Formats: sequence, structure tokens, C-alpha cells
Amino acid sequence: AQCKPLDTAKFASLPGMVVCFADHDTPLWDFGKRYYMPVAEMKRLNNLTSDTLKAGESMLLVKGARE
Repeated sequence: AQCKPLDTAKFASLPGMVVCFADHDTPLWDFGKRYYMPVAEMKRLNNLTSDTLKAGESMLLVKGARE
């Protein structure tokens, strides 16, 4: 596997807050790739225990959120 550098222009253009809705069971990794957020951070912010957002569920993503 090859690591690519962070696309800082894309990261800067992302919204500060996003609500994600799953229309089908979706791995958190898919959201993480799109919004540049680690799975562990999404789980922590949303009190999730699974690595998958189930159909009909939603979660909040906040850029730069840290505890």
C-alpha cells in the first residue's frame, strides 16, 4: 500500500460540521476517507461501538474536534 500526502486544499474546503446519514450499512472508513477523519475519532464523537453505520443511522462529524 502506498500513502498519499494530505490534500490540504481539499481538507480546507471541507465544511466544519457534517451530519452523515447511512442509506445502507456503511463502514465508517468510507466516511473517514471522504472527510479526512479517523474511525476512532468518529466513534468517540458519536459514542459508537461498531465500525459500521447501519442503514437509517446518522452521525455528526466536526472538523478538528478534539476532546
